[in-house]
Amino acid sequence: MSKMMPGKPAVASAPVRGFGPAGNPLWYVSRDADVRKVLTCPFASSDPSRPGFPEPEDLDARTPFLIELDASDHARLRRLVLPEFTAHAISRLHPKLQRSADQLIAAMCAAGPDADFAEAFAKPMASQAICHLLAVPITDGPLLTGIATTLADDSQGPQAQGAAFLAVTEYMEKFIDHRIADPGSDLFSRLATAPLNDGKVTRDELVALAIMLLMAGHDTNAKMIVLGVGTLLDHPDVVARIVTDEAAAQAAVEELLRLHSIGDDDGFRVATADMEVGGITIRPGEGIVPLVRHANYDHAVYARPDCMDIDLKENRHLAFGTGPHLCLGRELARAVQMIAYRTLFSAIPSLRRTSIDPENLQITGWASS
Repeated sequence: MSKMMPGKPAVASAPVRGFGPAGNPLWYVSRDADVRKVLTCPFASSDPSRPGFPEPEDLDARTPFLIELDASDHARLRRLVLPEFTAHAISRLHPKLQRSADQLIAAMCAAGPDADFAEAFAKPMASQAICHLLAVPITDGPLLTGIATTLADDSQGPQAQGAAFLAVTEYMEKFIDHRIADPGSDLFSRLATAPLNDGKVTRDELVALAIMLLMAGHDTNAKMIVLGVGTLLDHPDVVARIVTDEAAAQAAVEELLRLHSIGDDDGFRVATADMEVGGITIRPGEGIVPLVRHANYDHAVYARPDCMDIDLKENRHLAFGTGPHLCLGRELARAVQMIAYRTLFSAIPSLRRTSIDPENLQITGWASS
């Protein structure tokens, strides 16, 4: 164990009552056990069109994403795609991910320390990983990066985000139609043949799935690479271990995921029946906001939660959630981050940051001494 982590969340507590933007009642849940109960409870709906949802949305205008589905519809789609996201399946992408890391680092080194680390390495690494997964041209990476960045940034405003969503929808519609007309051996070609023909999935559901994978995979991996590298720079002892020891690198990835928990706002729910959580009864129609990052700092689970410790005997973090909606892309995220960290610090062992933007959580410069 070593240095304290900056920006640690408040101490986890019993559920706290609050109110949403429309005055709807919400419960903020922060303890590890309480968050796990919410994320695994069949009476906690992920459907944002239900009254009382923390961030309500009218889904009549589009096809729901996988993370917005409940029960049978969610299980049907998840069963179709789950075999493509196992650790074994993702391992087939490792050589492509390694080439991306090698090429991006070489280009960043050639550009010199004035290159923005996030723009030169983290964002394109995340983007190319999604391109490899979806089997879209790497040359389309910058386009998809721009779209994903806009969609993830609420400060862009509804007009810009609406235009970005329209652009990605049109792109993915053409992408899926091409797979239907001329299937190959990739993930969506397989989904666009037998499952589509058998009525197990619709064209619109495939489009929605492709959009979700782009949006979720790009933003979270890009931010995690930046935050992970920034944290590792404060822990040279850990860096020395991860470049030579794969098991240590895997443990470091898990600990960095626990410490930063980028997907903290992906678990919104609304109760559909009475739920007992942390001694509180949550009534039907009341929204629930599971605070995953708080749960990952719960003193009841972690003795020193604000310290980086890659030797934890059991790291049961909730960065990927749990229950039916356990993150589909978790093995890809683990692979991307491990390859990024090990390759970066192996290639530039004297890596150091020249500045950091705490508001945007990104390293804005880098150097090698």
